[in-house]
Amino acid sequence: MDNTPFLELVEECYGLKGYQVRGAPEWLRSEPYDVAAVAKDGASRGEMIEMLKPMMADRLQLRFHREDGDTDGFSLEVAKNGPKFQEYQPQPGDTPDNTGGL
Repeated sequence: MDNTPFLELVEECYGLKGYQVRGAPEWLRSEPYDVAAVAKDGASRGEMIEMLKPMMADRLQLRFHREDGDTDGFSLEVAKNGPKFQEYQPQPGDTPDNTGGL
């Protein structure tokens, strides 16, 4: 892996998305690293990722923990009497620019 931000390495190893990593300093997202390692012949990508985990823990002293918890978000729900919107009916003179992409 060449010129890869450290956080991408962590995300790849542990199956994380960027939004799931909290409290990481900005340099983890921006500083590029090169990882040069030799894997056994015929190793799959998954096997190489599994070999990368202990290497990062040993050589870089990588430690972390996982937390389950609520995050802020929104939920779109139908009103108790059903939806209140109607299907769009094109009007004379509508063009693709003013119809929301028709």
